[in-house]
Amino acid sequence: MIDKVILSDEASQIFCEALDSLIERIKPLLNGVEEVLPSARRSIDFETSLNEPDPVKAKGSGKRLKGRKELAREKYKGRRCNGCGKYGQTHDKRNCPMLQKSSSIVDKDAFNGMDNSSSSQDD
Repeated sequence: MIDKVILSDEASQIFCEALDSLIERIKPLLNGVEEVLPSARRSIDFETSLNEPDPVKAKGSGKRLKGRKELAREKYKGRRCNGCGKYGQTHDKRNCPMLQKSSSIVDKDAFNGMDNSSSSQDD
């Protein structure tokens, strides 16, 4: 019915007047109930709202989706040396250059301590 009314201006005018009179007759019946909001009465002047379409991508192939394993492999920092605490090194605690330096200092001190103790025994 509304489709037929939209076709002519006179028909839409008569239809709007009829709807207004119906609303006026119904208002007294809805005394305690919420009033009919003006937004509930929609005008017959249908305004079509057109949404813009999504932009089309340019030529070429799309981006490749990476799998979970591949993403995890990229995120992985590598093994951590427990001696120096660095990630992705080619050494571990057993052959850490930082520990090698500190252990060589300790070994020299221990070796020097042995020399001093052995020389004191010779006297």
